[in-house]
Amino acid sequence: MSNLAHIEDHRNKQWADEETIPGGGIVYVTKKYDDAFSVGLLNEIAVLYNGGTELEELADKFNRPAMEIFYAILHQADEGKISRPFAYRKIRRN
Repeated sequence: MSNLAHIEDHRNKQWADEETIPGGGIVYVTKKYDDAFSVGLLNEIAVLYNGGTELEELADKFNRPAMEIFYAILHQADEGKISRPFAYRKIRRN
């Protein structure tokens, strides 16, 4: 069975127990992060991000993991509130 056929077969099966899934089960990649934000915080993140503030700087400012800020920016981009290129990085010179 080709890799693509194996993946397609995997997607089509209904698994009663996650432990029976080849590869070790399902991973919820966002489970350990808080995905709740106030409207005001989302708006502030969007304004600062659009103004050039780096994701990591936002994480420090709001005392939240960078992944949570990434989710907020992703959400705001989906809502059409991000005007800066998404995942843009400034060139850093050492």
